[in-house]
Amino acid sequence: MLTNVTLKALKPEGKPYKKPDGGGLFILVEMNGSKLWRFVCRYDGKQKLLSGGGYPDTSLVVARAWREKMKHQLALGLDPSIERAKETAKPEAGTTFEEIAREWLAARKLAWVPKYASHITRRLEGDMFPAVGDLDNQPDGGLKRHDGKRESSCSRSSSDRLRSIFQRHGRLVTGC
Repeated sequence: MLTNVTLKALKPEGKPYKKPDGGGLFILVEMNGSKLWRFVCRYDGKQKLLSGGGYPDTSLVVARAWREKMKHQLALGLDPSIERAKETAKPEAGTTFEEIAREWLAARKLAWVPKYASHITRRLEGDMFPAVGDLDNQPDGGLKRHDGKRESSCSRSSSDRLRSIFQRHGRLVTGC
């Protein structure tokens, strides 16, 4: 079992080396001094090596929790590398702006005062959905018309209102 003192004392050598923590988790010390968390496991009869970040950005406690999460996924019969890819996947192309906005609205409505929630709903339904509601979402975060051309003809006020609503609530909008 590793400790924080042991981790801080690890120094680079002539070639990369591993220090085990247990349960498949180890830290890889590179020749340049970087210390990287790794988890080795078997899935479907094949060995897999998963990366868990660098030390000290990923602490010992966080790395152990990550190991337990990976072991739990394995116990459920899931491939941890595929599950990780699902977590970081971008939204699928083909979903319209209106569908995404309604999902966003439903997720945030419960935390808002009812008057504010109805105000935002009215703004989206009155200004945004008529202008850009049927545009397809693209993996790069842009919007595209159904005929494949980039949309750039929404009004200045609609574009500004769209940007202000989503920036205020933690979503990046590149414009329409």
